[in-house]
Order: sequence, then C-alpha cells, then structure tokens
Amino acid sequence: MNSRFEQFKEDALALGHERHVDRMKGNGSFEYTEQVIMLRELQNKLSLNLLVYLFGEDEGKILMNIFVLECERNLLNFFSRIRGEYRFYILHQMKTNEIFFAYS
Repeated sequence: MNSRFEQFKEDALALGHERHVDRMKGNGSFEYTEQVIMLRELQNKLSLNLLVYLFGEDEGKILMNIFVLECERNLLNFFSRIRGEYRFYILHQMKTNEIFFAYS
C-alpha cells in the first residue's frame, strides 16, 4: 500500500509536469511554500535593530526580549505571545516594505 506522499508523486507523474504545476498553482501550494520561506527568513533575521525600526526603541527592546528570552528565537512562539496588531504589522511590513530586511 502506498503512502499518501507516494500516491501524490504517482499522481504528479501521471499528470505530467506542466499540468501538475498548474494544479499546485491553482490550489495555492506554491504561494504557501514561498510564505513559509519568508517566515523562516524573518525568524533568522529578526533583530533588535529591525524591531526598533518598526516599533521604536522602548517597544522594540521589549519585543526583542520576548523573542529571545521567552520564545528562544522561535517565530511561531513569538507570534503567539505578541498582540495581533503587532504580528499583523510585522507581516505587513515584511510583504510591503522593500528595505525591511536592511534593518536586520
């Protein structure tokens, strides 16, 4: 009996590369993968400088302490501990601010 992953690969081969890619684009799989890569980059590059740039010195320092000390640099834990408006603002800036990572 094939695993779900093995069946996925067989289905992809049966469809052919182009049709398989089109199917994955249609359901958002590629976009989701790109977003996960961006979040991993954010976790690796989140710094005091970046948080100060976004929130000012006092709030930036508080958020950095939460990220490093309480969350051990784990972005998912950090996002679950900060206010939703902060999380949204960080993600919004990451997607729209061309110089966002220049401050990391």
